[in-house]
Amino acid sequence: MSSDQSDLDSYAQAYLLAFEAMYHFGTEESRGHTYWFGPVYHNLGMAAELCFKHFLHTNSGTFDRTHDLCALYAGVRKLLPDPISFERDLGEVAKQWCEPSGDLKARLTTKEARVSYYVFWLQLSLLNQTYYRDQCSHSRFKTRYPTPTDMTYYPINCALIANGVRALLESEQYQR
Repeated sequence: MSSDQSDLDSYAQAYLLAFEAMYHFGTEESRGHTYWFGPVYHNLGMAAELCFKHFLHTNSGTFDRTHDLCALYAGVRKLLPDPISFERDLGEVAKQWCEPSGDLKARLTTKEARVSYYVFWLQLSLLNQTYYRDQCSHSRFKTRYPTPTDMTYYPINCALIANGVRALLESEQYQR
């Protein structure tokens, strides 16, 4: 493993640990505040980005400099032996232990919203809306630079995404 690959791996794991520490911090009320979800989403996004980059570099020799989680995962997905099973298994596990609570559950009013809460790539695309934006957008990297008036809260299944990142980090393909 090259130094660059090792760095990507080390930082992906460190950001995932930071996400986990922050995710469980605070009360139900504080979890709706900009300064809770900003750092939580940012650290989860960084863990996913670096994990995906490491996976791509290890398995295809490519190194993509984008920060777009959806574009990176599309590349990873092509390299997975069975991406449908990977995503289905993540969703099934999440349904067993990742029930939305309180205000978040109230936001998931339609059946479609409740189902999509357990679909990995859909949740990743929601995270991407706050983590990455176009170059010219004023809301680019909104999770890194929240403002007191920016209280937009996307009902993202963070645990599902973290579980997917963790599964990739522990996979045989990742460890090459």
